[in-house]
Amino acid sequence: MTGARIRLRESLATAALLALVAAATLVPLPAGLGLAEGLTTALSGEQVQVPPADVTLSCPGPLSSQATGVTGSFALAEERAEAQDTVIPLGARQGTGDQTGSVATLQGREPISVLAAGTVLDLTAPLSVLAQVSDPQPGDAAAAPSGAVSYLAPDGDQRGLVSGTCLEPATDQWLVAGDTAVGSTTSVVLDNPGLTTVTVDLEVWGATGAIDAGNSATQVVAAGKSASVVLGAVAAGERRLVVHVSASGGDIAASLTQSRLDGLVPRGVDRALAGAEPARSQVIAGVSLAASEVGDADAGLLRLLAPDASTTAQVRVLGADGQVILRGASSVALTSGQVTDVSLAGVPAGDYTIVVTADQPVVAGARVVRSGAEVTSQEGNLEVSLGTSADFAWLPSDALPTASASGTVAIPHGVAGTVVIGSVPDLDSAAGLAALADVPVSYGTGSADAATASPAVNRGTILAYDSAGSVVGRQPIALPRAGTATVVLSALAPGKEVAAISVTSEGSAATDDSRLAWTVLTTASSVAGSVGVLTPRAATSSATSIMVKAADSFD
Repeated sequence: MTGARIRLRESLATAALLALVAAATLVPLPAGLGLAEGLTTALSGEQVQVPPADVTLSCPGPLSSQATGVTGSFALAEERAEAQDTVIPLGARQGTGDQTGSVATLQGREPISVLAAGTVLDLTAPLSVLAQVSDPQPGDAAAAPSGAVSYLAPDGDQRGLVSGTCLEPATDQWLVAGDTAVGSTTSVVLDNPGLTTVTVDLEVWGATGAIDAGNSATQVVAAGKSASVVLGAVAAGERRLVVHVSASGGDIAASLTQSRLDGLVPRGVDRALAGAEPARSQVIAGVSLAASEVGDADAGLLRLLAPDASTTAQVRVLGADGQVILRGASSVALTSGQVTDVSLAGVPAGDYTIVVTADQPVVAGARVVRSGAEVTSQEGNLEVSLGTSADFAWLPSDALPTASASGTVAIPHGVAGTVVIGSVPDLDSAAGLAALADVPVSYGTGSADAATASPAVNRGTILAYDSAGSVVGRQPIALPRAGTATVVLSALAPGKEVAAISVTSEGSAATDDSRLAWTVLTTASSVAGSVGVLTPRAATSSATSIMVKAADSFD
């Protein structure tokens, strides 16, 4: 920043303060108050409770309407007893209270109500969920819906599993995923479940910096409509991509679809959802890695971007037995605007939580890959192997909740799941960063270099619910300040189909206030090597009160 800009900002700030003081002197001050006390009184207001706002979720649609053999499944959970959730196709919402074309409804109840729709709903297009509190009163909590979809293709070019959480539309989203290398098709999808037309601006970064998206950089999306931008048309041959989506005139639900082919061999499909906005710390839970060797192109990877200023990122990979050292990549130099991939090849197979810290804001995402079945072709009397199919999933970064936060994930019918929970210290405190640095090193042999195991200080509970909303499984969890634990849903509720799970943190006994981040990894037994990701929806930010200040008239 130049000296002239600094002086200009100082001048503006001074002028604003003088204007504020001048205005305050015009407000009649209570008798006996000095200027400072009177100014405080004049500017103070009263906190007034307001009824909760409706909650709208957007559930991603299939990757392609032309794909054949794809089956879809939808699940919805509601934790607020006074709430009613209405499921409608994108575009069917005509106005508040007028939900023409609704395909399902769910009435909330204690402790949770669940809609496990299976393949009953028409899932050929995106769905919207409108959640409202019946007879809302000032100060009431908002509805708390959690929805999810899954799409499964057993064969064909889009063979694989796509799982997606229904998310609240927003004005600012970061998609850290995708590429446009040979054999890869990547698109940004913009769904508008609202009632107004939204203008969307796209910023795209690649390995060498910002990419000019040309006429595709601005999209106008009408109410109830979708728009798609094929990134191969604006960023051909890019092996690393990050997209920033900003909306004006309303909120938008942004996602990034990707499918990969190696000749005639399908190499997976996914729909990546937005992660946390740029910050000096990022956490990715659920990084489930298969065995790999250094140099393996299909190994997991970590993607990073420092959008505003160059920095050095510290990367820590937390497992069940401590942290795994990324040889040569624990410290990563990031050039502003250039997307960097960090290979996770050679990391022992297992489930991990990745923590990234830096002096400047960064965004992050991770990709996991699974090998599938052999693909063959019949050549006369000979059966020729074409290669091995695969599937992949992109995991978004997480903005860590407070230590006492909880979350819920609905589980679509027909998929199995594994809950991967990471315990992470408070990354904004010196004590938390020191605790992260002190995590014992694991050598992949089931033991760490610490003489004794780290004490469990972060506790919580996992609850599993069936389609009737009944608790069918309960698992206490206890984690050290920094570490990862895994719970398989079939073991949590043997013989039961789990339709929803919740994770509740009881807080941390540690002085650095550790908290939990978690993800559900999904798979389908009918498609070997399939993998998907479901993340808990962030708590609704609907305000229950507003500040109201009475203004005196001026003569």
